[in-house]
Amino acid sequence: MTPTPPGDIRIQEHWKHARLQFPATIRKGADTLFALVVWHIWKEQNARLFRGDSQDQQQLLRKIKTEIDMWVAAGAKSLGSLLGE
Repeated sequence: MTPTPPGDIRIQEHWKHARLQFPATIRKGADTLFALVVWHIWKEQNARLFRGDSQDQQQLLRKIKTEIDMWVAAGAKSLGSLLGE
């Protein structure tokens, strides 16, 4: 799987194809993880653009991990099993 979409392909299309490389048993968890990461990157981009705020990579990763932990605690079993929890 390539980390960036090739050419003019949109991230949604890239993910649609990339997710098929995962075994069917973990796709739901992978979809949830992908959505959480993209959501936080989008929020970080907006914070930088509209408020002039920014976090370093480690802060952003900790924030994503915290949200993942909350989702798993709330019952996101497919995400939890993907992460071995």
